[in-house]
Amino acid sequence: MLKLFALSSSAVVLAVLISGCVVWYSTFDYAPASRYLRQAEQAARQGKTKEAETYYLRHIQFRLDFKERPDWENPYFYHLLIGDLYLKENNIEEALSHYQKARSEGVELGLVADRFRQIASFYESEEKFDQAISFLSEHRELDPLLFDLMRDRIAREMVQIEERSKDPETPRPQ
Repeated sequence: MLKLFALSSSAVVLAVLISGCVVWYSTFDYAPASRYLRQAEQAARQGKTKEAETYYLRHIQFRLDFKERPDWENPYFYHLLIGDLYLKENNIEEALSHYQKARSEGVELGLVADRFRQIASFYESEEKFDQAISFLSEHRELDPLLFDLMRDRIAREMVQIEERSKDPETPRPQ
């Protein structure tokens, strides 16, 4: 009876070891992708944009090459995050380049439109109103309603600034 128990425990240990190997093997394929993503996020938090971009691009490539990637997953989404990093640094050309890459690779249009509005907001915050309006007009097809609303608001703001410059007594709106 004791020998049977010993055999059973050996069988259990063997089964656990085998199942552990199977679990380890099945998660092994995801390890580099999650490592690249973690490294990208860490570099982004530290303000290391170029390093973060490198890791995001590695993550994108790894996910594109992964044969068992779900159909709904679009790794090009991470171009939005790279663009966001460049936008924080006021590097509009690089940000726009990554946003356009995401758009051309089929990332959800609403997400891309949000980023384009952020660029227009950047121009507005720099008081480059003509540039903001022009940018919104150029990319209006992304979201005509919201882009038109933003354009109109910026145009009204321009008019108010012009009126204030003509009449210094006019109080500035809060």
